[in-house]
Amino acid sequence: MDWRGLVTRASGALRTRLDALGIAGVVGLGLLVFDAAMFASSVLPSYGETDRLKAQLALQKRDDKGIPGGMLDMASRSSKELEQFSRYLPTLGEAPAWLMKIHAIAAQNGLQLDSGEYRLTQDPDSNVMRYQIVLPLHGSYVQARLFIAQALDEVPPLTLEEVAIKRASAGDRNTETSVRFVMYLMERKS
Repeated sequence: MDWRGLVTRASGALRTRLDALGIAGVVGLGLLVFDAAMFASSVLPSYGETDRLKAQLALQKRDDKGIPGGMLDMASRSSKELEQFSRYLPTLGEAPAWLMKIHAIAAQNGLQLDSGEYRLTQDPDSNVMRYQIVLPLHGSYVQARLFIAQALDEVPPLTLEEVAIKRASAGDRNTETSVRFVMYLMERKS
């Protein structure tokens, strides 16, 4: 048998299997291939970078006697830059106004907020606080996306940590979305 016959048989077998999978299966298979390619091109190369950074961190953990003066200057400059940056973070007293803004943005986008979870944690080594906000949203996928984008745009200290979307059925327009934001705050010492 020649190679054309093999190609024809193989393509026929592939077509038969793809027909058996259906549209959803083909889309899922395509996403799986896409995810594998993204993993190979994005995540795998970072493993080498992680090892390099770990080695660099181990070198920097030496005691001050072995650290060159240039590195101490860099550390001092970094500390000053961090201090300047922290001046732009809101205080804990400003958090309620930002929360009201988030709730107003949800209402503007037609989302229903039943309840939320709010947790404040403080980094023991600094004055930075993490205000974790978990909001269950009830509305369409588009409304949830617009809300997230607008909230991140209009509330500067806010970062997106996690999004989980559930739909009761494939044809259902509304989703149950859980969004976890973190708002970074500063405790100003008097």
